[in-house]
Amino acid sequence: MIKKEIKIFSILAAIFFLFPVADVLALETKFPPITIGPGKVLSITGASTLPEFVAYFYAFIVGIGAVAAFFVLVFAGFEFVLSYGDPKRISQAKGRARNALIGVAVLVASFLVLNAITPKLTTPENIEIDCSKVNVCVEKIKTTPDGEIKQVETSFQDSPNLGLASGEKINIKQFNGLKEAWGFAGIDYSGAATLLYRDNSDADLNSQLTAPFTIGDNIKSVKIYKKQAGIYLYDAPNYGANALPPRYLSNSVPDLGDFKNKIKSVWVMGDVKGNKKYYYAIFSAVNYNNTNGQLFCGVFGQSKAAGLPAASGSLAVFEEPYSPTAVVKGTITFYNNLSCGESDSAEVRKCEIQFSENYSISPKSVDGACPELGGDKILSFKINGSAAVLLDSGNACHYWNSSASGEGNCIKYSSLLYSNKAISFIIIPFIKFAY
Repeated sequence: MIKKEIKIFSILAAIFFLFPVADVLALETKFPPITIGPGKVLSITGASTLPEFVAYFYAFIVGIGAVAAFFVLVFAGFEFVLSYGDPKRISQAKGRARNALIGVAVLVASFLVLNAITPKLTTPENIEIDCSKVNVCVEKIKTTPDGEIKQVETSFQDSPNLGLASGEKINIKQFNGLKEAWGFAGIDYSGAATLLYRDNSDADLNSQLTAPFTIGDNIKSVKIYKKQAGIYLYDAPNYGANALPPRYLSNSVPDLGDFKNKIKSVWVMGDVKGNKKYYYAIFSAVNYNNTNGQLFCGVFGQSKAAGLPAASGSLAVFEEPYSPTAVVKGTITFYNNLSCGESDSAEVRKCEIQFSENYSISPKSVDGACPELGGDKILSFKINGSAAVLLDSGNACHYWNSSASGEGNCIKYSSLLYSNKAISFIIIPFIKFAY
């Protein structure tokens, strides 16, 4: 009987011990802190050492063992009371109680042995992490009936509900590669927005904090933005937040959704070490189109604190190299017929524009850049190379790129569809059209 119960206890202990260890080693499960006394808390973080793992799971096993022993003793007591003098049942109840007490004795003995070998495993102090040696170092200060508890963690991310009680706070001591942190007065990123931290330098996307900062109990939710090359949208001028948290984009967006008609400022973050920079084009309608009366036909390669188009339905993103060592070159050829010059007629005219990584991304007059067309309309064109084209007819702006239209294919700019003559064009060379 005793051997059977010892075997059962061993199996349960293995289950409780091995599964958490496997999860922690895989860094897939976040285990809650274990309070073992006033101001003494055990926790597992990405910077935890082997002794700290052992101490945590030792406390975990002791707790499970103590609870199991308690329930066995309670069950044995009920079994004894309900035995009604039956010698066999009385003997079974006494045996259960005896085995539970033996289990408690084993737990106490293990404590004494471990304490004799290394006291830090059984009575650890609060773990002090050297913030200079980890990428993220966050100190959470909680209030309990036993006093103030400091819990240090090595990760921090978006939280729709921080759950800070009165007087509690979070100190961000280190966070490599942090661009911005925004706090909100309400849960789920609602209410007034407060800029907690900002570092817009793109010289090093893994730079250390310029200064530590604190999140107080007045902040109910928080958004974290790591430094990433791409586009950051804001619904308030000067890179502020009004009704929406900022939005990061590394890809083109055919429908801006919540940000539709709400872009008030844009920050462009490049990557100097990674040799990347970005351009973006804003369109008043979805799917990279512009509507009459809401015309904007332009491309931005720099951040803008204000002065953006009032209407915004979609946004195209282009990746460019910082350095001319990345070769980006090709040609755009405009034609005055619908078949990209495939005609024997002497009236067929064409204009070839060469581009490279140093090409100036700015509006150019069709008549000025293409006198070969003799004032004729652009009716078709070909894109050879990685580039996008914007054609501005004065009351409409139309967009194509080689990734979507196909490099070398004939693109028809039909006069039946676009009655007004294109008066200017913009060519955007890119190494990647970010879908």
